[in-house]
Amino acid sequence: MGGDWYDLVELPGDRLGVAVGDVVGHGLSAATVMGQLRSALSAASRSCGGPARALEILKLHADSVVGAENTTVASAVVDWDAHHITYGVAGHLPPALLRGDGTVEFLDRATDPPLGARCDPGPWPQAAVPFTKGAFLVLYPDGLIERRNEDIDTGLDRLAASLARHHGAGAEVLVDALLAALLPPTGADDDTALVIVPLQAPGHARPAPRSRPPAPERGARKVYSGASIVTGLPRS
Repeated sequence: MGGDWYDLVELPGDRLGVAVGDVVGHGLSAATVMGQLRSALSAASRSCGGPARALEILKLHADSVVGAENTTVASAVVDWDAHHITYGVAGHLPPALLRGDGTVEFLDRATDPPLGARCDPGPWPQAAVPFTKGAFLVLYPDGLIERRNEDIDTGLDRLAASLARHHGAGAEVLVDALLAALLPPTGADDDTALVIVPLQAPGHARPAPRSRPPAPERGARKVYSGASIVTGLPRS
């Protein structure tokens, strides 16, 4: 049991909110903080204009929650009609966009420190990027790509290379490929959550969103809103 979480929420205007977050620590205390922040971000996402405002409200809530100081979050909104992704990041590793041609872009043009480390009272950063046929949005925690005695950029390069090698594959195949490439040979040493959202082309049907997916069993794979999710990978 740990502090990693994910969420998918149906939003007004034919949009889908996707988030992955990480509370520092393990055990019941981290899980309790995680539950509070996940619920707060879900509510904020439903009532705000975009990820930046939702993160701003989440930060205000986190200031009153003991143990939430160093929480990191990546939040994105997929707009199916406009065919773009709006996103904001608070201290988290950037979401990855795998395009249909196999190129990979890390969404890092709207980043800020973790929730409790931000001192600037100004608005939170937010950016947008278009998507087209065959693209995938990938959100993940640091525990999935970090390895001891290795620079974080090496892990990001490994993620990008694996995504590029398997472009054109379905979400389930992509999940298996990423786990095989990213998890250490000795096994994972942290709970984690991997969310992969297939992005439909203009005019293509998409799966109906489901708000608030229940937490899967440890090590289980679930599919919600067309997103493949692996969560609760056991520690070694």
